[in-house]
Amino acid sequence: MHPPTEYIMTQALFNQLCHVSAFNAMNGKTYQEHVLIIAGNRIPKELHESIRNAESGDAALNILTTNKIIWTHTYT
Repeated sequence: MHPPTEYIMTQALFNQLCHVSAFNAMNGKTYQEHVLIIAGNRIPKELHESIRNAESGDAALNILTTNKIIWTHTYT
């Protein structure tokens, strides 16, 4: 059985939606925060600070990949 895959929107989409009223209140002020809101329950607590402080969205996603946390930008 494969572990569950978590959909995480692209950073480009996140950046576009940041201009929508109340989006950031529910989805995070930064893409790194968004990753933790969406997939935080599957990310070990000891990685949260590294993700929150990642230099970029790509760096945050790389932390997931490096730690074998499966995610996708494809919504199904």
